[in-house]
Amino acid sequence: IDQNSNWRYEGSGLNLSNAWRFPGYDDSGWSNGAALFGLEDFGIYQWPLLTPLALRTVNNAPIITYYFRTHFTLEDPAVPTSLVVEGYIDDGAVWYLNGREALRLRIPGNAPADGVANTALASSGSEGVASYVFLPLTNAVAGDNVLAVEVHQSSANSSDVVFGMALYSITSLTNGPVLSIPAQTPNGTSVTLEGISGRNYAVDVSTNFINWVPAISWTNFTGSAEYLDPVPASSGNRFYRGRLVQ
Repeated sequence: IDQNSNWRYEGSGLNLSNAWRFPGYDDSGWSNGAALFGLEDFGIYQWPLLTPLALRTVNNAPIITYYFRTHFTLEDPAVPTSLVVEGYIDDGAVWYLNGREALRLRIPGNAPADGVANTALASSGSEGVASYVFLPLTNAVAGDNVLAVEVHQSSANSSDVVFGMALYSITSLTNGPVLSIPAQTPNGTSVTLEGISGRNYAVDVSTNFINWVPAISWTNFTGSAEYLDPVPASSGNRFYRGRLVQ
């Protein structure tokens, strides 16, 4: 799913309970638009707001919850190691995969997400900053999958709302390298790569999961090596991947 993909959406302020999130739900009467959706000051987000959303109903009541639906295809749900959401969410959201709750962002875990269209549940995040969260494959199926998202305001007086996301699949390859969880050190961020001796490996760095820059490479690998990234963690998102160099 790309950041500017089309979604079916419902933002009238109605309480849709829970039927809307299931694959068999008829959303043909919903509006159709391209992300990002919302209402926000110009320049806060790196992606343009292509589809406007209202903050109040036709009766001037605050709209607390917005609903979105789309489809994506998996040839074999057993192949990806995981799915990663790159979301621009103001304020919080709940994701459903084929009808089952998959993850929450800035929504309390003990809060019932269904039937709460008139309840402000979300806490506020950093405006304009992407959130990266893992979407479990537990309820994924081969073929067509329905992804449904409800976006909540943090309060009835909220002056903005934003929704947009990209979905990436991560797949582990046979004989590929293993990269340790990044660790903070006084001199930067340390990651350790483990692989098969005699092969050639590299570590790449990204700030957005899309554009990857080679950071270091090894020839005739000896089994384990450390890469120290001198860029401090306080500079923003930093992601690392190990790569087998053919």
